Amino acid sequence: MLCKVNGTAPEDYGKAIPEQTHAPDFDLVAKLKARRLRWLGHVLRMPETSLLRRVVLRHGTTDLPEGTIFDDALEHASLEELVELAGNHVTKLGKRRCAEWGAAVAKLQRGGGAGMAGLKVNTPEETEAALEELGPDCIRIYVDGGGPDEHGDTAGWGAHAMRVHADGRAEVLADLWGPVETDPTSVWSIGCTRGTNNTAEVNGFDEGLELIDQRPAGNTYAILFDSMYAANVVEGNWTARTNVDAVGRAAALLVEVRRRNDVRLIHVKGHSADGGNDRADELAWWGKEGPPFCRLRPGGGEGASRNGPAANYEARAERRAEEKAAAARAAAAVGDAVAAARAAAAMGGAADAAQGGVGGATLGTGAAVDVAGVARGATENAVCDGVGQLSDPLEGHVI
Repeated sequence: MLCKVNGTAPEDYGKAIPEQTHAPDFDLVAKLKARRLRWLGHVLRMPETSLLRRVVLRHGTTDLPEGTIFDDALEHASLEELVELAGNHVTKLGKRRCAEWGAAVAKLQRGGGAGMAGLKVNTPEETEAALEELGPDCIRIYVDGGGPDEHGDTAGWGAHAMRVHADGRAEVLADLWGPVETDPTSVWSIGCTRGTNNTAEVNGFDEGLELIDQRPAGNTYAILFDSMYAANVVEGNWTARTNVDAVGRAAALLVEVRRRNDVRLIHVKGHSADGGNDRADELAWWGKEGPPFCRLRPGGGEGASRNGPAANYEARAERRAEEKAAAARAAAAVGDAVAAARAAAAMGGAADAAQGGVGGATLGTGAAVDVAGVARGATENAVCDGVGQLSDPLEGHVI
């Protein structure tokens, strides 16, 4: 049963059972408590008319005996407040609270209490307030990553360091980018075994920490992230199931730089018009595209923008924005052509059927096929045009 709960593959049962018997490393009680808290969250989000929800909540959450479903619930003053803390899947605030509830479940599974729900998901206003509290001396490091997509099989990461002075002037301190290196013999490897979105996010985090490690001590830093996964596994709030070496390296580096600096982790909403996050996202794309890279490793690194802004950032970012717009236009043309074919098929078939019965319907079908063929031609032209516009005139490859 423990192997099943722990997610052990059947072929590994023979090895796992003796290990868990003589030297258990799995807390079954914590696992069951975490599942109970997760289920409570589901119940609290059910409609008020749900019979199950009414039964569970009929006695409230106070003066209950030990061992009920509410034992490890987040701290609350009333049942109504607990319902609000569980969140929902509709509103922006509700989704944020769902994420915080999930973080509490993860913490409980590691054997801790649910009161500390991991790192907080911020609104843009909350992120700005947290940065203002740290003051103009704080160095901001935005980190991001992206996994393989339809344009290639490489995962890339980006990190952007800046300081906003008291007069509002922004100073770029570093622009870093590169691919997720999965070759364990490479000097750029941090221990990732796969190139995925999560490992790219962790790699970006590691580079941000490496940047702090190579700078003078005694500073205040804010690492701004949009990946709750990367931040929480590096901070130690969540447990990494894969790429454990990479997470362990970043976590150890976080501990090390905190000995010499004040380092805060602050969530920033991705793709929310935050200039720093947008720049880190752009740099992550550069990491996917291929060399040259600008990156750090213990004791050194490569690339000119390790100590300042990337020289061609604006031009390169503008070019990629134009390519994205071209791709969007091509996709829209495909959608328009398909919609036109469907509409013509429906209208032609209906009109001919009304005029000539079965024979007319047959003619209408033929007309629809002709229109569909024209639409397919338009679609193919749109796709070809779109792909042509996607080619990179500066570096000779497709984004």
